[in-house]
Amino acid sequence: MSRIGKLPVAIPKGVKVDVDLNNLVKVHGPKGELEKQFHKDLKISLTDGTILVERPGDGRLHRSLHGLTRTLIANMGILPPRLRCTSRRYLFRCGGKQQDHRSRNRQAAGGTDCSQHSFDSPAGTV
Repeated sequence: MSRIGKLPVAIPKGVKVDVDLNNLVKVHGPKGELEKQFHKDLKISLTDGTILVERPGDGRLHRSLHGLTRTLIANMGILPPRLRCTSRRYLFRCGGKQQDHRSRNRQAAGGTDCSQHSFDSPAGTV
């Protein structure tokens, strides 16, 4: 089973999600709304504030769609807010601190380790 696909997607407060029988997922949030149609073979269920994506078999197509569908649903604005970062080439600015991530070993280069990056996207987020 896909390690990413089997993880449930938690729905934060203020976000409303509707799932149709035809796998049409609609997300309504404070910044707008998005909707996307997903593959008909996958089962998308909404229970107790979480979304779970299940696949019918272990065929190549279903395996590839499983993790992809879960990630696309999570990126429709359901992800919890994290530290916002902006990037210019290899330099990241996280919370007002500029960090250089050119080196593989950030601690040895004198930079601090910023373990999670969430990049601002101009369109497509709720």
